[in-house]
Amino acid sequence: MAAVKCIQIPIVPLVGRKERTLSELLKAYSDIVQQSIDYTIEMGITSRKRLHEALYEKLRAKYPNLASHYIYTSFTMALGICKSFKKRKKLGLTKRDKPEVSNLNSLMLDDYHLFKIEGKVLRLNIGNGHLYLPLKPTRFQERFLEEIRQGAMLVKRGDRWFLNATIKRDVQPYEPIGIIAYDINEKSVDALLVKEEKTEWIHIDISEAKHIQKRYQEIRERKRRYIKGKARRKANNILHVATKFLVEKALEEKVVIVTEDIKGINKGINRKGKGVRRRLNLWSHGKISFQMNYKADWLGVPRLKDVDAKNNSKTCPVCGDARARKGWVFKCKKCGYETSSHQIACINILKKALPQMSRVGIPFSAKALVGLSPKWLVATVKGTKPVREGLHRQKTINIYGG
Repeated sequence: MAAVKCIQIPIVPLVGRKERTLSELLKAYSDIVQQSIDYTIEMGITSRKRLHEALYEKLRAKYPNLASHYIYTSFTMALGICKSFKKRKKLGLTKRDKPEVSNLNSLMLDDYHLFKIEGKVLRLNIGNGHLYLPLKPTRFQERFLEEIRQGAMLVKRGDRWFLNATIKRDVQPYEPIGIIAYDINEKSVDALLVKEEKTEWIHIDISEAKHIQKRYQEIRERKRRYIKGKARRKANNILHVATKFLVEKALEEKVVIVTEDIKGINKGINRKGKGVRRRLNLWSHGKISFQMNYKADWLGVPRLKDVDAKNNSKTCPVCGDARARKGWVFKCKKCGYETSSHQIACINILKKALPQMSRVGIPFSAKALVGLSPKWLVATVKGTKPVREGLHRQKTINIYGG
């Protein structure tokens, strides 16, 4: 199985000739992409081959000093932009006749024809020579420099340049001996881990990330630009620490991961009132799911297909009665079963995954998921704190390892 990781490496701030050369290259690249988009929309082209046959010679004559592979990658970028634009147009999300890329801030680098990493230096082909750009990688990023061979982007943000590089690695998933179900919530990520000899609830408090996002929304518009980057980095760090802990827990226990299918959830959110809509749109459910998935693939942790998210926190796992609930406590009015709504969601996720689990060969039945009294494994990104009392025994840890 191929696992993919993307890293963003800062380039040492550029001045003088290097800055001018890169800016001119980006301007020419942006013009080529726009011309390709215009022709693609006008002629209804969807094939890279047809676009190449129609425009390559013309663009090569217009930009003789530009490396030919920039024209190749511009076709790829233009077709991707047009495909996305057509989808948005079909959904009524844009009224424009064609996409515009006057503010394009990235260059697509396909392979060694355009760039090569030499130590901590990026050698960039600019057509009539090479530009050597010193990189400033972190200690974590340094270990991947030799693996960067293709699939990179040169990105400009403000006055700074960055190299967005894709790392690919072949990973062999292990044979699972259990399963862990994740329930992604506004202020926490909850999980139920089940093995033949062990059952454990996991509660990760990520409320600090939501608090940071909410405070940022309340700040006056004129002050937002000064703290936007800092707030985003702090919130992302909380999510990265939480998802890393959860995936490493799955790796340690040798279990398979299953989560809810949350695609399209924003369509329902945007039909609600303004206050609820603002609150739920701050929910980083997609980012959490994405981070867990790519980290699991990178570490060789197997994943099952996402299950349907409908009524997972509203359906009683004992009798199957589904009712609306209030707050975090679930109490079935039909059979009296009572527990946390997050635990109910995890149990129902596992029950819906049973057909897949039988194929994997995980040794337990759906009835084993009801009447559980496992230990709590509670963690927060800031430190440690106990979970609400009255449900299960508690075991508190710090996911930073302190």
